[in-house]
Amino acid sequence: SKHQHYPEINQEMNKIEKGVSVTFTPHVIPIISGIHSTIYLDLNADKKEYEKVLIEAYENENFIKILKDSNTPSIKDVRNTNNLAMKIFSDYSKKKIILVSCIDNLIKGASGQAVQNMNIMFGFDERESLM
Repeated sequence: SKHQHYPEINQEMNKIEKGVSVTFTPHVIPIISGIHSTIYLDLNADKKEYEKVLIEAYENENFIKILKDSNTPSIKDVRNTNNLAMKIFSDYSKKKIILVSCIDNLIKGASGQAVQNMNIMFGFDERESLM
């Protein structure tokens, strides 16, 4: 993939599991703000194991929402927030895990992320001015 974020995604995934194969699909849709991404990973464990890892990694994070019910992440759910919504799906026939995520790139991908980082750097609650 020649997408600008592919090398970073590949680098971070390979920190978790060496030699992992990742397919990243950003979706271009006619909206003012928002990024809806689909990331495909090789299935090396049961979907519940991947969910467990995500939940454990992000359960105390204020701005990351792991969806566990029948909902699918949607741009409208994160619009005008600093949140990232994500959910794991599985395609056992293709031996793939599918991670779907959504952010409002004008908040989480830009100003909101800057405010969150500033809050952390200066010892403020990371949610200050963002919730």
